[in-house]
Amino acid sequence: MPRKGARDLAKEQYWRGVICDWQSGENSVAVFCRLHGHQYNQFQKWRKVIRQRDVEIATAHRKAASLRTGTSRNAQSTKQSHPHFVPATIKDSLAAKPASLNESKVEIVLPCGLVLRITSECRTDFLTSIVTALEERAC
Repeated sequence: MPRKGARDLAKEQYWRGVICDWQSGENSVAVFCRLHGHQYNQFQKWRKVIRQRDVEIATAHRKAASLRTGTSRNAQSTKQSHPHFVPATIKDSLAAKPASLNESKVEIVLPCGLVLRITSECRTDFLTSIVTALEERAC
């Protein structure tokens, strides 16, 4: 029998898919659970667990990045404080228009929970710049 708190990656993957399905729709959690036969409490528990795991992963990535670059939390505190977000400016007029979920052609879900929905109107050079920025951020 697995120890209490042991991670079941198959369950996690299943619930990530369920949560992604809920996010791509317009229903509340309660309505979504009722329509798809999920227990509301279990859905909320997994939503919280996945959010915590994503934070753990992001923290581990930041620590690994600071070790690779030779910077530490103490070294950074003497320098200018870095924001916890990446500012973005959208200059592409087509990409600036909000795309409805029905127009989405490809959806990319990153380990940190970030979701990219790519429409057929998105230019490849614009998408490349977004992916480059996310790689530098070490999502």
